[in-house]
Amino acid sequence: MSDHHDDRHSHRPLVLIHGFLGSPDDWQPLRAALEVESRRNRPHCIVVDLCEIARTVARGLQNERRCGLSELAREISRQLAEDPRTNAGFDVIGYSMGGRIALELLAQRRGEIDPGRGPMRCILVSADPGIEETSLRESRVACDEDRARQLVAIADADAATRTRMAAAFIDGWYSTAMFAMLRATENYQSFADRRTVDLARGDSALVWASMVSDASPGRSISRWDLLCDNADMCTLVVGEADAKYLAIADRAHRRGIRTLRVRCADHAVAIEQPTALAFEVLRVRECSTTGTP
Repeated sequence: MSDHHDDRHSHRPLVLIHGFLGSPDDWQPLRAALEVESRRNRPHCIVVDLCEIARTVARGLQNERRCGLSELAREISRQLAEDPRTNAGFDVIGYSMGGRIALELLAQRRGEIDPGRGPMRCILVSADPGIEETSLRESRVACDEDRARQLVAIADADAATRTRMAAAFIDGWYSTAMFAMLRATENYQSFADRRTVDLARGDSALVWASMVSDASPGRSISRWDLLCDNADMCTLVVGEADAKYLAIADRAHRRGIRTLRVRCADHAVAIEQPTALAFEVLRVRECSTTGTP
């Protein structure tokens, strides 16, 4: 994890967890927007690097690659517990896969008996609490296993071929409808190039292969009940153009979860509309502090 110190930060840090294929750099637009929007009360950010977390997990398992949501969350929780800045609690912003990990963190935290630790709140961005239907779970596992095989093939290829295969994988992943607005941004090509370079390193492709397989929604516990039981601690944020996740947000809203819709955004809200997201994040934190709705 990396951190960014500022004496003006609030007492509750923001823990930022990126999504599949991502990196800590994905949060740069949001952090810059928070700098502007929060003025004198800019929150302190602790940025999680999922690839490094997964590598740490693998080393602890004697290089057995098992990186499910539970293992990833447990390692993040361990590192956060060692950081004195989290003693008063913290707020997690989890994007997509990072949002599912945030819910797993909450589940593990709720199972602990430690009255000396402050509360944890979740801001879940474009995140699905889980799949409940057996047939859909099986279908998702099959889909994620195929992605894992593609990533392993990238790692096994020679250097020149890895770059070509990595570029094709990135292009395929971001060609889906939920990334249409991301692809239309002026910085998309540099964004895609950074991810291609990362995957072409081989080891990163293996790490992501492990995570996409082991942390597949089809293999993970559905956290809908947890979300509903902790409605006062969770907010779900979605882009207005992200049809799949709008449906998830509608379901969450009907079950009493606070939901926010960001205009002119689909799935990659933090990159497409960082200022709007920063405003909503600060509003959630302010409402949580004052108790206002």
